[in-house]
Amino acid sequence: MPPAFLPTQKSLSRRIRCTPVRYAIAFAFVLLVFNSFAHFTFCSRSISPATLFAGRCCGPGCRPPINESIAKHYDHAYFKWQTALGRQKASARNWSRVFGVHTTDTVADLGAGGGHILATLNVSRRIAIEVNPVARAAIHHEYPNLIETYRFPEELEDDSLDIVYSTSAIEHFECPLTELRELARKVRVGGRMVIGVKNEGVQYALNIKKNDTDQHMYTWNRQLLYNLLKSAGFDVQKVDPSLREVIDKGRKWTHPDSYTTLDTYIYHWAYGIKPQPENEQSPTQS
Repeated sequence: MPPAFLPTQKSLSRRIRCTPVRYAIAFAFVLLVFNSFAHFTFCSRSISPATLFAGRCCGPGCRPPINESIAKHYDHAYFKWQTALGRQKASARNWSRVFGVHTTDTVADLGAGGGHILATLNVSRRIAIEVNPVARAAIHHEYPNLIETYRFPEELEDDSLDIVYSTSAIEHFECPLTELRELARKVRVGGRMVIGVKNEGVQYALNIKKNDTDQHMYTWNRQLLYNLLKSAGFDVQKVDPSLREVIDKGRKWTHPDSYTTLDTYIYHWAYGIKPQPENEQSPTQS
């Protein structure tokens, strides 16, 4: 009989038989821990670990190589076409009034192009978020001491912005909601988001272009734009233009004798405020 401290043949065989089970349990535990960590890391960006590792995601936390994304469309040729329009747009309105900025504000432009609108704002700090390296280089050249440039929203510090706005940009993104949720993290409580975008569904439904310079991926109406900002984490204050204006313009689209106006589109503006987190609200607010 072997000493008590030595395993018997029976106990050894039991341990050997149990080893695969133990490995499976250990593997499941490791997977559970990783899954919890990954969800903690990526949940704010709406990305699951399975999606991440399968390469089926986009936006902050899961950006594909530039040659595999639509960002490759935005090159020197695109910027050359875009920048003239950007200058014209910057001089067409009083943008400080449109966005309601204050001189002490830190303001970011998502999809800033050449930074021409941003340069007109009378604010303390101007930040351009722009994926096109040609556009960023142009901003450095034309506005070297006026505008900071970043490629992606996640490069900014959390709670660092008073206002973030975007004009004719989110329709270019692969994952607009993911981008806006990331930007919500960068906006201070009480800070604002202003989004301007075309409602061009009829325009593009009737005119398909094989080589579309704009390369828009999405369009929105009033309700969908409201839903977008709300889902991104903002309390939506209003969406312009009014329903009456939308209806009147819609008649031009559908009138049987209006074929010359079918390229007409409506431009929507949505305004949102970042609320205080629910777990930080005072009893009187809840």
